[in-house]
Amino acid sequence: MTRDRVGSEKQVLWEFLDQQFDAILWKLEGLTDEQLRQPLTPSRMCLLALVKHVAGVPYYCASP
Repeated sequence: MTRDRVGSEKQVLWEFLDQQFDAILWKLEGLTDEQLRQPLTPSRMCLLALVKHVAGVPYYCASP
């Protein structure tokens, strides 16, 4: 579901990212630890690694 976004570009970006983070957590809700750690790609990427990657976005996007 999308919402109307009002504010500066930075505010709109953070609101959008928050919405995407919420969607990822919603999709993973109820999975077991084993399911989160199961490799899903040839590179052995798992859902837990994806969450770790996504969690780092605010760190790299924060303004200096």
